[in-house]
Amino acid sequence: MQKDKAVRSFIALELPKNMREACRQIESELKPNLPQLKWVAPQNIHLTLKFLGQITPHDVSRFIDIIKNAFANLNAFSLQIKKPGFFPNKKNPRIIFLAINQKKAIQEIYARLDKVSAPNRDSRGLPFEPHITLARIKDNKLLNTDISLIEKVNLPGKKFLVNRICLFESKLTAGGPQYKKLFSLTLP
Repeated sequence: MQKDKAVRSFIALELPKNMREACRQIESELKPNLPQLKWVAPQNIHLTLKFLGQITPHDVSRFIDIIKNAFANLNAFSLQIKKPGFFPNKKNPRIIFLAINQKKAIQEIYARLDKVSAPNRDSRGLPFEPHITLARIKDNKLLNTDISLIEKVNLPGKKFLVNRICLFESKLTAGGPQYKKLFSLTLP
C-alpha cells in the first residue's frame, strides 16, 4: 500500500483451497454453456463480511485493531454451502453465488464486526447477506434454461473450515479485481 494513499478495501473470511477448488469445478462445469458470465478467479474467492470502500493508511491500522479485538476469542469453525442463488433475484440476476447453510453463525460474526465498525450496512448501503460470489453478469440476461443449469449444480454437504479473517485491498483493473492481503488473523 502506498503511503498516505487511500485504498479500496474489505474484510472477508478467507476460504480454504478445497473450497476455492470446488468453485473452480463449478465454473469448469458451467462455463461452456454460459459464456456470458464473468467468473471470479479462484484465488479471489472469499466470503465478504464488510465492504469498507476507500480507507486511509490510518484507517487500515484502525481496522486491523478492530479485527484483532472483535475476533480475539473466536475459534475456527466449519461452514457448509447449500445451493446457488441469484442477486438481486432469479428474474433479473446480476450475480450468481453460493448460499451458506449456517447463515445465523455468519450473521453473528458480522454483527460482532458491525458493532465496532460502521453499523448495519456496508459502505454501499446494502444489507448483509452472507454468500460466496461465483460469477457476475455484465450485459446479458440469463434465460430460464441458463438458470436451470445453474440451479442443478449440487454440492450438498460441501463443508469447509474457516480459520482466517482478512483485511484486503481491492484494485479494480481491466482484467478484473486484484486483491492484496493487508492483514490476516488466524483463528485457533
